[in-house]
Amino acid sequence: MSIDIANAITHGAVVVYPQEQEFIETVVMGSKFPWFWKSGQAFDTEFFYNKHLPDWLRPQLAHYNSQFFSHTLLKTAEHRDQSHLDRGPDDFSVYYEFFIELFHRFMSANHIKYTKIYRANVNLNWYNDINHTEPHVDHEWPHSNFIMYLNTCESGETLIWPDDFATTHSVPCVQNTAVAFNQEWHAHRYPAPKTRRIVFVVTYI
Repeated sequence: MSIDIANAITHGAVVVYPQEQEFIETVVMGSKFPWFWKSGQAFDTEFFYNKHLPDWLRPQLAHYNSQFFSHTLLKTAEHRDQSHLDRGPDDFSVYYEFFIELFHRFMSANHIKYTKIYRANVNLNWYNDINHTEPHVDHEWPHSNFIMYLNTCESGETLIWPDDFATTHSVPCVQNTAVAFNQEWHAHRYPAPKTRRIVFVVTYI
């Protein structure tokens, strides 16, 4: 029986103060923020194709493990027991504290508790004529996801599926809103031509 994804997520506004908004718009969306090339979004496409995707769905699910630009705020944990509290200074970006405060604020406002942060990034995508990115989960161990939209873009929705892919829940890409959900298959649609989609993401438990 498929679960109702809509009832399994938290979606709402993130409080962003004026000085924080100015930083996002002038620095993160400006010409000097350091972006780095990533060759794909999903860590194990064979797992998705061969072990999980239902045969009936394969012809209907146009998707692509696309390239993107990313800024690593906290390097990805090597295993489920590794916490953000265990990391050395080289694992963090100088921008980590700025962004993680936005995450803390959303989680506190929505009464979501967590003990470990596994990774944190700011990601940038652009237009592609494929339906959406690769459906994936972020770690091989149990975790939850947080996605905050730093800009509003036409299309660019986050798509979330239960394990049987029987239903699809879509979350619009609206500036200063976020969605949090337990480990589920997810992807996103690409923004419209000549635009970009910029998100702040965290995985945690």
